[in-house]
Amino acid sequence: MGKYISIYTNDFKYNEELLNQKIKEINDLKLQLKNKEKTIQLLNNRISNKIIELNNMKYKISNNNNDDLINVIKRGEKIMAAQFISTDQKITYAIPCKNTTPFVRVEEKLYEVYPEYKETENHFIHSGNIIKRFKTIEENNIQSGIPIVLNTGN
Repeated sequence: MGKYISIYTNDFKYNEELLNQKIKEINDLKLQLKNKEKTIQLLNNRISNKIIELNNMKYKISNNNNDDLINVIKRGEKIMAAQFISTDQKITYAIPCKNTTPFVRVEEKLYEVYPEYKETENHFIHSGNIIKRFKTIEENNIQSGIPIVLNTGN
């Protein structure tokens, strides 16, 4: 009978070692799975951020809310140049825009190049008519190539 106990003891030790090895393999696989899940979560976050970024770009394009005045041209819109000159003769500058662009946006572009004119009381005249800032280029009857005169109130 002692012989059989010895065999069972050896089998038991072998099975215990095998079980411990399998438990270690399972724990290693669980750790790998956890790492893969973290990687998947990071990639999902990146994808979500890219989707948000893409949707923001689509929104800007669809609403023509871009910084560039001529980035998106729709049917019936025309590209033109708003040619500025100043009464103090410091400005001779053209800004590309569309006939549907509000004049105030073109004016903002002018102030990006000539920021010192932000500090003055300015009036714009085109072909003898005072330009209304919140009307479009077309509504103000601004013609491409005919200068817009910048009168400073200083």
